[in-house]
Amino acid sequence: MLKYLKREFSFVSGNVFLLLIVWAFTDFAHLLPDTYYSLYVESLGASPFLIGVILSLSWFVMAFLQLAGGYWADKYGRKTLIAGATFARAFTFLVFAAAPTWHYILVGEILAGMLVSLNRRLWLLLQTRCPQRNVV
Repeated sequence: MLKYLKREFSFVSGNVFLLLIVWAFTDFAHLLPDTYYSLYVESLGASPFLIGVILSLSWFVMAFLQLAGGYWADKYGRKTLIAGATFARAFTFLVFAAAPTWHYILVGEILAGMLVSLNRRLWLLLQTRCPQRNVV
């Protein structure tokens, strides 16, 4: 059983291993405040309707920029785009933390939607590092 698992996951080394460790940490840390997100935005003056609009706009921006992200990845290179978007995405959390009103949350969510759509290229980077038999 262990030999089988070791053979199946032999591609998890180097950059792929580092990427999976970082994802595990950031996804865990990112999901913790999501439980209270709507309460936080509501305390900044947004109604439940506005909270829905804010999150919908973020997803709309993310979906719209998927096509542009592919073009930019081809033009500037995936690694450059991924690194820049990842660092910029980290700074958007400062907007959420320091927001005096829900308007800043709206701007932060739009920025986050833009940058997350660019970070989707991480999946492509991971897939190029995996053997073809392990790619879904």
